[in-house]
Amino acid sequence: MTSRVLLFVSLVLLILILPFNYAVAQEGNGTIRGRVINDTPNGGSVEDITVTIYMYVDNQMAGYSSKSTDEQGEFEFTYVATETDYVISAEYQDVDYYHSVLFEPGNITAYVEIPVCDVTTNDELIKVQMAHTILQVNEDDVEVTEVLQLTNTGNKTFRNGEGGMAFTLPEGACDFGSTADLMQDFIVKENNQVAYLVPFPPGERSLIYSYRIPRDGTDNLRLLLSIDYPTESLDVLVSGSDVEVSTKDLMPAEPVKNDSGDHYVHFWVGNVMKGATLTLGISAALGHSDATSAALWIVAALLVALFTGCILFWVRERRRQR
Repeated sequence: MTSRVLLFVSLVLLILILPFNYAVAQEGNGTIRGRVINDTPNGGSVEDITVTIYMYVDNQMAGYSSKSTDEQGEFEFTYVATETDYVISAEYQDVDYYHSVLFEPGNITAYVEIPVCDVTTNDELIKVQMAHTILQVNEDDVEVTEVLQLTNTGNKTFRNGEGGMAFTLPEGACDFGSTADLMQDFIVKENNQVAYLVPFPPGERSLIYSYRIPRDGTDNLRLLLSIDYPTESLDVLVSGSDVEVSTKDLMPAEPVKNDSGDHYVHFWVGNVMKGATLTLGISAALGHSDATSAALWIVAALLVALFTGCILFWVRERRRQR
């Protein structure tokens, strides 16, 4: 009875495994060879690193297979389909590095090198090359969009306990959001902090996120922008009806008009140190001022009508007295 149970379990496992193996190895005439290379000088060994190929059919993952590297960091996958798209990853120090694999027309062998790096928790070599802070001043709030072009100038992948970089939002910020493909990589913490969870290897990376700042019934708003990483260039663009901006920390620049015809007041500053705080004063009348203005116009019209009536009455009386 025991042998029958084992045989049944083996058959079930075989049935489960066969579709997976077939998905990766159908046609069976291709080979993917490669090597994992450590780009960190005097970095750790690239032996016994897990390398995984993911097969995609019609933009859907159809299977995957994993192997370990040898002493030189080399690996090989055989019997793979040559007319299929593949993504290959190498896991090194708990960080996954991804690359695409393409077979050249007529070739049944593809070669790929996967650079990896040692990990560091020191973010001193992360810089912001270019940043845009875009503010849309509305009746009830200010919508803020941050666009960052960052660079890791070191030779190690930055990864702290939660994954990656941290950003500070202005006091009172709420409704944090980002693009659909990036939102899952952020986590909002206490004290106006936002963590970006993805490790940052050497090179460049673009980030975009947004939030709201309620105006709380005031015409004047004092906005404090925190500089979390050394920033080479920061542009602040402000749009809204009858908006006035005051600042001592940024220089006025040429106004900007986008494709939709929206006009932006433009400020700029360069080479801002990490930890600096830039102050921006925003003044814009709330929506109720329109009603107040309309009421004033009505009162003025009534006064004009009353004054005109008095003049006409005086003129008629003078004529009658004659």
